[in-house]
Amino acid sequence: MPIDSRYLRLIILLSILTAFSLMSPEKCIAQHPTVPPLFSFLQNNADSTMVLSFTNNWDSSYNFYILSKKGDTINMYTYRYQPPIKVVADVDIPESIAKRITKENISASGALPSLNAFFEVQVLAKDSLKSFWGQVIETHAWQMKDDSTDGQACPVKKGTRPDQIYDGGGLSFYVITASEMKELKFYAPAFYEEYCPGRPGRVSALKANELFRSFFEAAGVKEIGKSRKFRYSFKNG
Repeated sequence: MPIDSRYLRLIILLSILTAFSLMSPEKCIAQHPTVPPLFSFLQNNADSTMVLSFTNNWDSSYNFYILSKKGDTINMYTYRYQPPIKVVADVDIPESIAKRITKENISASGALPSLNAFFEVQVLAKDSLKSFWGQVIETHAWQMKDDSTDGQACPVKKGTRPDQIYDGGGLSFYVITASEMKELKFYAPAFYEEYCPGRPGRVSALKANELFRSFFEAAGVKEIGKSRKFRYSFKNG
């Protein structure tokens, strides 16, 4: 007797769900199609890595501070998107060429980060790198709980207006080791720490953020975390 197509679809769905439930969390994230190839590369070629990025409403390009350790070697890297083909304002150029340039720049903007020309090795003295790593460890950044665990914003008190912000941006930490890869997100942590201070994960995130900014600025990196507007098209493109 033929099997009803509805039952057949149900059997297939249950089989898929069972297969996913048997996967480890690490394997599941590795199978996720949006994991940047750069993160997979770092997972396979370093013992432990922390990536810091900044979210805002005006710049969606990929920009990362990266601190990584392999054995006793500590390194700092950045990944900073720039339009591969420079576009100058008010320059006449054939429309077909302008459109192709615009297409290439926008395509590069949306591509997942990989080991390419946007990846840079930053130089800092070994003692400074060792200090940087040690101070980040002291913030308990690898163990911190983010908004998805502790909740976003401040607790709402009955009869009072909630303390809220809607365009504050945020911090995202990617923790990468040989056995796991996870993202820790904090929305407007400085704002909420002012109004409802003391949440351990948020405190750790803010301390780690200051350390990353300080040591990367010492290496000459100042643009990451600031909103940038790129010109993708010529005036007739």
